[in-house]
Amino acid sequence: MGFIFFLMILFFTVLFLGLTVVGNILRIVGRMFGFGQQRQTTGDARQTYQPHDTNEHAAERKKIFDKEEGEYVDFEEIGD
Repeated sequence: MGFIFFLMILFFTVLFLGLTVVGNILRIVGRMFGFGQQRQTTGDARQTYQPHDTNEHAAERKKIFDKEEGEYVDFEEIGD
C-alpha cells in the first residue's frame, strides 16, 4: 500500500512539473508570435496592447524635470 502511494505521488509530481514546463514554453512562443494580445473588436475607446513604445509615442512624452533642475546636497559621514 505504501509503495503504490509513493508511485502516485511521484506520478502527480512529474505530471505537474511537465505541465508547468509545457505551459511556460507555450507562453514564450505565444509572446514571440503575438498570440494572446488584446484586440480591438468594436469602435469603442479600447486600444490594442503594445508592449513597447513606438517612436510616435516617444515624441509625445514630455519631460517632467529639466536637465539642470535639481539640488546638490552635501553630506557628512557619522562614525560610531
